[in-house]
Amino acid sequence: MSDATIEQLLEQIQRHLDTRQGARADTADISSHGDRFSEMLYETLEEARVVMDSIVVQPSLTPPHLPLLGGLWEKVRGQAHGLVVFYVNRLAGMQAVFNREIVSAMSTLVRDLDSHGRADLRDEVAALREEVAALRAEVECLKNSAADSVRHPK
Repeated sequence: MSDATIEQLLEQIQRHLDTRQGARADTADISSHGDRFSEMLYETLEEARVVMDSIVVQPSLTPPHLPLLGGLWEKVRGQAHGLVVFYVNRLAGMQAVFNREIVSAMSTLVRDLDSHGRADLRDEVAALREEVAALRAEVECLKNSAADSVRHPK
């Protein structure tokens, strides 16, 4: 193998790892969360992130209690269970992909709302405070002009 081929292979492996790590960054824990949502939401998202790929079904067979045909019956049952487990695990694999996407989307949504929402909320609160101050000044001005008109009628 030439050095160029090895370098290309290493670059391809690195791109693959970067892609996988980028996908996992979407579902990275949101432990540095804000106070916009309840603590339970952050904990639930973290729990979902941890268990989202852990869907696997194992065959669970009890030993047969048939003296003569027990071994044959165990083989037949084992084959049947193996077939069922195969299809169930295929479905579980698709469910795991779905779970990963949902947890990623929810984590991203919560992270975005935490980071962008606080800035927007601060701006909104500042604007409301300015408006309240302006209204108080206007009310004070109206009180003064009403008091002046009572003291100095035309």
